[in-house]
Amino acid sequence: MDLVPSVYNHLVLPPKLPGREEGTTLELSQNVLARLIDGCQRLVSLTPHTLSKTFKGLYNALLACREINGRSFVDKTSALRYFRDIGSCGVLILWVAEQNAAVLVYAAKRHVTYLPCLPH
Repeated sequence: MDLVPSVYNHLVLPPKLPGREEGTTLELSQNVLARLIDGCQRLVSLTPHTLSKTFKGLYNALLACREINGRSFVDKTSALRYFRDIGSCGVLILWVAEQNAAVLVYAAKRHVTYLPCLPH
């Protein structure tokens, strides 16, 4: 089945709505995710090293998203594995299908700022 029109309607909100649900939300989401992963993979190879690191991080996060959310529920085993090593992808995306929402989880880097002592 060609999902391009459905993906477009799902992402862009066209001037004329389709009038009915097109495909399953999971099928559409997987198709969008596959396109994002493919785009990031291409950008990694086409951009200078400084930018390719950013796209590589996004690529890894999207791969983790696909593995964790690959079915209609969050895979607990995959999620726990990625939580233990959150530094490898930088961010985890957990999809809550019932709410049509996502939870972004990332490891915050702690920055310690020392204030200079003021003279008495």
